[in-house]
Amino acid sequence: MPADVQQTVFAVEAPSAPPARRPETAGVEKPARPAGEPPARPLANAGGGTRTLLSVQYARAVAAVGVLMFHAFNDANATAYPEQVLQAGVDLFFVISGFIMWVTTFKSDIGPKGFFGKRVRRIVPLYWLFSAIAVLTAVVAPQLGKSTGAEHAIASFLFLPAVNPVTHKAEPLLAPGWTLNHEMLFYVIFALALTLPSRKRRLMAVIGLNVLLVVVGLLTHGPLLVSFYTNPIILEFIFGVIVGWIYTSGYSASRRVSGVMVTAGALTMVLFAAAWGQTVILRVLVWGIPAAVIVLGLALTENAKPVARWRSGQFLGDASYSIYIVHGVMLAALFSIVHHLGAPDAVMIPVGVPVALIGGLIVYRYIERPMTNYLGRHRRARAPITAPPVSAPPLVRAEVAGTVDR
Repeated sequence: MPADVQQTVFAVEAPSAPPARRPETAGVEKPARPAGEPPARPLANAGGGTRTLLSVQYARAVAAVGVLMFHAFNDANATAYPEQVLQAGVDLFFVISGFIMWVTTFKSDIGPKGFFGKRVRRIVPLYWLFSAIAVLTAVVAPQLGKSTGAEHAIASFLFLPAVNPVTHKAEPLLAPGWTLNHEMLFYVIFALALTLPSRKRRLMAVIGLNVLLVVVGLLTHGPLLVSFYTNPIILEFIFGVIVGWIYTSGYSASRRVSGVMVTAGALTMVLFAAAWGQTVILRVLVWGIPAAVIVLGLALTENAKPVARWRSGQFLGDASYSIYIVHGVMLAALFSIVHHLGAPDAVMIPVGVPVALIGGLIVYRYIERPMTNYLGRHRRARAPITAPPVSAPPLVRAEVAGTVDR
């Protein structure tokens, strides 16, 4: 994650004399092209300035809480059909991650080094901190469910897949870490694409390299390193990139059309939740594509009219990375306490979910945000996603970069 599980700001420079805003249409509208302007340009709002993509913040919050609840349900041995859809939060994170990477670099002159440096500063510190806590727990209190070896621990810190010597599963120190391993590879691919001179070539390169990896995985049976990084789930990143390309092209949609897209995507995820355990390709189809439809619907309606601010939802979206990283450690500790007290596993749902959620919010407020502020040279470490408003071509530049997201 996912998914990007990302926290980013784009600032928009408004034109000096913005034209009057076009009224919201009843459906999806192709952006108007001003005389003398090339096609496929983002359009700006009459008011100019910067506004926020709050709907994507809310989607990020839903994804993080969904993954948390999925793990709590698993601990409670409640793994029936409806609960499986909660893990689709990872797929939503991956799509959001691809979307944000495209939009924050659109019109930006950031190079591969600057881009990757921002990703590392955003992802690595918190992940390494809690990975270190997991190592310490495995050594001092293995009864809490953590186990590792030297090679496994080193691989976890380096975002490489490795088999846990005790569980014999390909899982890092922190359960959500497998999604970050995929994120890091995507960042490398995206950074390489930034060396290309045009946005069209960048788009084709990102799509082509990810598709090539998946084809290699389908045609070969290589070692863990190959099979892991060629997992078809990486296609969800390029779904997000394509959504970002459509968004920055200036297309917009009415609230009605957006609502239909979001509802259809969510219902598809729920209806096909029982298929999650089949093949990864099937997961990409029944969760990845609907996640892309959801993000597209949210983005297009933001291009027409910003959504209302919901402070709690925005804060949850801001804290989504902390929630995603921390919840596994907290649930494992709580699960050990529940067993020690002889309480039924079912209490992990009513107790574990709020405890892990509050823990994630506290970590965000007092650890992640101050740490990101410090590493980002006192820039705003956490702000809502901001978007190009709707009607004359703005300049979009990346201000703060980070992860998904997932």
